[in-house]
Amino acid sequence: MQRAADKLGQMIGPLLIGALFTSMGAASGLAITGVIYLVATLLFWAIAHSQVVKITAQGIPFFHSIKTRIFLAVTLVVSVVAGVVMTSSRHTLEHDSVMAEERSLRNVLKLVEDNIQGRYRSLLKDKVATVQAVKQQFREFDEVMQTALDGFASLADLRVINDAKAQDLALQWLAMVRPVGGEFLLVFDQEHRVLISPVANQQGYTLIDVVDIKGRSLARAARDEITRFNNTFLSFMWPDASADWIAERPLPSLSFMWPAPSGGATPKFGYFVGYPRWGWVIGAVGDVGRVEVEAQRQLTQLRTELADTLPHIVTSGNAAAFIFDGKGNIVVPPRDSTYLGAMTSDVRIGLMQLARQQMMGEDRLRFTTPEGEELEGHATYIKPFDWYIAALASRDALREPARKLVTDQAGVFLIALAVGLILAYFFAYRIALPLNRLSAYAVKLPESDFSANDSSGSSPTELPVDRRDEIGRLAQAFVFMKTACTPTSAN
Repeated sequence: MQRAADKLGQMIGPLLIGALFTSMGAASGLAITGVIYLVATLLFWAIAHSQVVKITAQGIPFFHSIKTRIFLAVTLVVSVVAGVVMTSSRHTLEHDSVMAEERSLRNVLKLVEDNIQGRYRSLLKDKVATVQAVKQQFREFDEVMQTALDGFASLADLRVINDAKAQDLALQWLAMVRPVGGEFLLVFDQEHRVLISPVANQQGYTLIDVVDIKGRSLARAARDEITRFNNTFLSFMWPDASADWIAERPLPSLSFMWPAPSGGATPKFGYFVGYPRWGWVIGAVGDVGRVEVEAQRQLTQLRTELADTLPHIVTSGNAAAFIFDGKGNIVVPPRDSTYLGAMTSDVRIGLMQLARQQMMGEDRLRFTTPEGEELEGHATYIKPFDWYIAALASRDALREPARKLVTDQAGVFLIALAVGLILAYFFAYRIALPLNRLSAYAVKLPESDFSANDSSGSSPTELPVDRRDEIGRLAQAFVFMKTACTPTSAN
């Protein structure tokens, strides 16, 4: 019973140390350290209970042997160093990898955002340039038109024709011309009644229900601004030709407003000038859709370029950048379909809140997919397009370099442990061999007959008396003791 307790006491210390390393290193390099130490301890324990050890001449308990303790000490030192180094390396590398990945993602989002913002500014400049070019064309057309109207008015001044006939001829000419860069001419008189319109049956009705983008009556706003500035440029909604404009009744002597259009309407812009002699307001009208079509073409080109470039953005965390709009529709899909499947409604809302900085103190979104993969998301918002630029990265991929480093370090430390154990074996052998000789020499001393100058047992030449360490001094002490005992026994 006592012997079993002794063996348990011999084993409990090393096993507890190994178990401690293993429990502490559940998620770090100490796990490998604990495993190494436990395996080495169990190996030594198996050797201790083998038949070879049991029949050794010295009969020293295995865990009391100097060789065993040297082996365990080497294993413990290497294991502790391995645990500390691998744990520190893994923690540092994981932290640095995550920080570097976050910087990469922020840089990617910033570059994409700057690219889109730059293209948006370019698009605005193109739209403004197009509108300005149309304005200039309208101004040049106005000069030609004013000259032509003055020609008709001069005929009335010369009494070639009367003033009413001159107005009719002028209206006929205006009905046939088309403004350069525009779609049609719109002419109305002082009572806002239509004189020239692209829809023939609109003539004679007022423009009260046609409003500009500020909600003002187009006819009144045009006349007021012409009175102040001589000309004006207005944007307005023009009812479609299919709209129900005309009341089915003859034109009365008083002016009536058009009924509100029941159909759709398209955005238009017009350059309006006055012809004071006859009280007319003449507008050269262009289609906003022409500008919008060009803008839409550039926007489609931008989407195509983003769809070609975003999938090629690769980071250490296997990140994928993509774009979705405020309604949740994917504008540019991510490279990996796994990330697309991870875009649940909750994740999308979280990214939108993150992009709009509604999550105070948070600069990233962390979540776990149904497959158990931990992802990290970043996002930014492009207000003009109502786009959200997002990037998702796998935290498991970020940890992979740290795992690989720990694995490589474990291999290095295992090799170091093997080399250390081999060196420890030779070192322990050089210590244990002379000690065994000294112990054998001491055991045979009582059998010696000092009076007869008995030479039984080991001769002094077999003892390590030439060593300069403690073992050599011990051997010299044994030789001196025997030498000193011989004359004493003779007396």
